[in-house]
Amino acid sequence: MIIDDSVIVSMGTFLRQAHELALTRYKYEDILLEDDLLSSYGEALETACLHTLRTFCDTDMCTHAYRSANMAEMVGYALKLSRQELVTLRIAALLHDIGKIAVPAPILYKPGSLDSSERAYIQMHPQLGQRILQLAGESFLPFVPIVLTHHEFWDGSGYPHGLYGEAIPLLTRIITVVDSYDAMVSLRVYGKPQTVVQAHQELLRCAGQQFDPSIVSAFLALFDSQPAQQSFYDAETALSPRYPISSGVARLALTVAYAKSLNKWTCTGWRNVLSAFTSI
Repeated sequence: MIIDDSVIVSMGTFLRQAHELALTRYKYEDILLEDDLLSSYGEALETACLHTLRTFCDTDMCTHAYRSANMAEMVGYALKLSRQELVTLRIAALLHDIGKIAVPAPILYKPGSLDSSERAYIQMHPQLGQRILQLAGESFLPFVPIVLTHHEFWDGSGYPHGLYGEAIPLLTRIITVVDSYDAMVSLRVYGKPQTVVQAHQELLRCAGQQFDPSIVSAFLALFDSQPAQQSFYDAETALSPRYPISSGVARLALTVAYAKSLNKWTCTGWRNVLSAFTSI
């Protein structure tokens, strides 16, 4: 099996074109106020990412990306990141696994364990994601270091470069935690989901090895203040997000309320949540 370069080129080109179209939609160049400019910038990027993910990826990958972005943003908000950092964090979380689209499907969807050669293919996906983002244009270059390093581990045992500790970007360290958590509690072809309690115990066990201990603490603290988050993983499906507005606290409050009302997960942003409420 080989990596299909045409998929990489197609996805990079599609992402760039989707972003150009989104910029037109949000009239990014006509906005003068800094706050509105940042909001428009983030919305255009997110729209392009979501459109690309829905076009090239399966439902599981799309919803994993969106859940990871939501959780990463919550952690970033708790850590008092700047608005620009929150936007960067959210978009990078949406894109973190984008390179998997170029991994041969028999490997990507193989039930059970992978052999060493198959694992080597999987471990190429950060670099494949880097190539896609480079092809997507200058606007996506800030996300390349984060996508490239999201499998680096705190103790230096990760890949592709064996970075360790604070040499790994802070935003990457956040995504590593939420990505792993979502993988643990979600149904995957290679295994059944863990319970929330089991996943929390695994995060704590791997803190200081795979994960930055301070990020694990910040993430788990969210569950102390928002226990209703646990209902996010009760659903089999998620509504397709469309043009979310980046406001972590507001999105969290609405999404928790909606998830509780239907007893199911929804990954919609502001506009879809409000639309969903009007149709209940």
